[in-house]
Amino acid sequence: MNFSEFKAVWNEPKMRSAILLLLGFVVGLAVAKGLTRETVTLFAAILAAIIGFFAYGWQRKVDRSEAVLLECRKVYREFIAAAEQLLAVHCSDADDPTKDAETARYREAYQSLMIYGTDEIIAAAKPYLMQVVRYTDPEFQDQSSPQEVLDLRNKLETLASMMRDDCNNAKSRGQSI
Repeated sequence: MNFSEFKAVWNEPKMRSAILLLLGFVVGLAVAKGLTRETVTLFAAILAAIIGFFAYGWQRKVDRSEAVLLECRKVYREFIAAAEQLLAVHCSDADDPTKDAETARYREAYQSLMIYGTDEIIAAAKPYLMQVVRYTDPEFQDQSSPQEVLDLRNKLETLASMMRDDCNNAKSRGQSI
């Protein structure tokens, strides 16, 4: 537990009262009995319990943050893979029977992104989604140009970079996404 986390716990009135009450009890016991071996042992046991209580809560918070971060990375990875595959399938000239399946996979990945992505990621993904929907629409397929494919790939690279930064920033802040 670093100082800022301890400070956050200390600033909660109930936690501060509990800590001070326990420390007051131990100090009172030590003064009443004198610093005997039993008093020192009791003081050490109570201090270990207090430290363990805070360490356990802090570790649980870290574990939850790591689990959310791992899930977010998985969602980002699946979105990028689905987008790449969707572009690859739709760039082929042949009538690929997997077009519908890849489109459905992409939409599912986008829905997961809407749940786990930050506001910035979702805002950046929306124009990309609109362009992909237009590009993959059979009505507009003939009107698509190589420049549009290049534009989609550039937007996807920018989005992937934002996702990577989002994961790195969340980890460095010690926060969940």
